[in-house]
Amino acid sequence: MSEELFHNVNLGWNQITLSRNELFLIIVLIGIFLHSLLWFQLLIYKIRIDLTFFFSLTYLLTDFMIMLAFIIQYIIRTNFQRSTHGFVCYFEAYFIVYIDIIETICLTFISICRYYEIVLNKNIYINYRKLILFISIILAILIIINMFIQNYFSWSIVLDEIGSSCSINNKNIYVIIFNEIIFFFIPIILCFYLNIQCLIYLKKRNCSKMNNNNYKLINRFLIFYIIWLILWGPFVFIEQFYTKFITNQIEFIVILLTTLDNTIDAILVSHLDQRFKIVWKKTYSLIKTKLKFKRTLKIHSII
Repeated sequence: MSEELFHNVNLGWNQITLSRNELFLIIVLIGIFLHSLLWFQLLIYKIRIDLTFFFSLTYLLTDFMIMLAFIIQYIIRTNFQRSTHGFVCYFEAYFIVYIDIIETICLTFISICRYYEIVLNKNIYINYRKLILFISIILAILIIINMFIQNYFSWSIVLDEIGSSCSINNKNIYVIIFNEIIFFFIPIILCFYLNIQCLIYLKKRNCSKMNNNNYKLINRFLIFYIIWLILWGPFVFIEQFYTKFITNQIEFIVILLTTLDNTIDAILVSHLDQRFKIVWKKTYSLIKTKLKFKRTLKIHSII
């Protein structure tokens, strides 16, 4: 374990970091509300949850976990004493990085499954359901093992600077290259490649209702993925680098973008899966109907 982990004399942030995190807290609280509303809608409308919904829901859950983790971090950093510091530092440094990777994997799996369904005409959720769950669990464990090995051999250490949150410092250039290729570039390239192949396949096929629906589905996913890449991608990319190489201004902008992405994902996921779009539409229609009913009552009462 790194000696830097125990250099900080307290858990508090400096004034600049605290001010920035107060802004992030406001955005996160809005995100918590929107995400909670979406989960509530999924329950009250009794949306069927099966394996086809697994990766989309897991992606949505990771957003919620990141926002909840920030609130816990904020409470600890502004209230608790040093006795919790070792755990807090490792939690701050590794949890978000781990969830980032899980998010990337979820989007990649969605692309793979849709490619199998559209291009190869195989229902992967029925034919390979056990394999999907097995690979998901194995990958989640392998990511933890990878982090542990890199920390154990001091290829990456937890950096604790007074007044700031803890972060990972990758000291080995080969580790940085490995992490960037495996967890950033390969998933992104694979996602774009598979979705573009789906579009090419659908264009070559005769136009039908099913093909048209699939075409819209892929287009919506690509819109979602590009927005995710713009807002979330910079953080996933720079988190592997030594924080002193990143200026405070760049760090602030990058974290602001990721925080905004977490918040608006509750709405953007409508492009990820049709079921999210359905529940938002139902709620919108319900509100619209009630407002229309109230206006009608008001008009009648005036008359």
